[in-house]
Amino acid sequence: MARNKTAGRRRRVGLAFLLMFAPAFLLIFISTRSCSHRFEKLPDYGEVSEYSFVDSKGKTRTSKEFKGEIILITTIQPTCPNNCAVALGFLKLHIYKILAGKEGIRMISFVTDENGEPMDDLTSTQKMLEDEVLNYDPDIWILAKGDPTDIYDIEKGDKKLIEEIEKEGITKYGYKSMMLLLDRENHLRMIRSGKQEGMIRQMKQHIALLKKEYDLKEYDETH
Repeated sequence: MARNKTAGRRRRVGLAFLLMFAPAFLLIFISTRSCSHRFEKLPDYGEVSEYSFVDSKGKTRTSKEFKGEIILITTIQPTCPNNCAVALGFLKLHIYKILAGKEGIRMISFVTDENGEPMDDLTSTQKMLEDEVLNYDPDIWILAKGDPTDIYDIEKGDKKLIEEIEKEGITKYGYKSMMLLLDRENHLRMIRSGKQEGMIRQMKQHIALLKKEYDLKEYDETH
């Protein structure tokens, strides 16, 4: 019974996503100018709003700083790292391992309590990552203090991401369970739940696909 309920929630995640972004949701095949490559290209859902936050060093950061980089946006709950909105264990296992080995890809995690309220003190969360994440680099996995709704408040037509997720009752933690993949131009390219391992694995594949898109573009520009 519990398994059926979980499957139902996952279907609702997909439904809410499709309601907002279809028909662009379907992946399309494209060719480069030379027609030497064919690969799946992630859909482009448009530019997200500019955002800002304070990092663990007390420095104010803005979205303009990350133009030209691939960014994964998540939340993180240090008081319940694997049982609240996002499964920290799967994030570090499937996502951080690939970020640590590549330039131009970073993850920004907004730190909240178990109720989803922003936390002011990031010290204990950074200490937790330093203890639990092999070769943790705070410049690659950036902790953020601020209101995550500023970036999750995405509109598509007459629909809003936060409202659709809350309305569908996808998870207890609503939009705070979602991972947002942003490209080098600050455009939203994919949304996946950060609570299920399968969804986190999918996001890992989407990150690799987006990186490949830029690699092939750079190759064509130099050949």
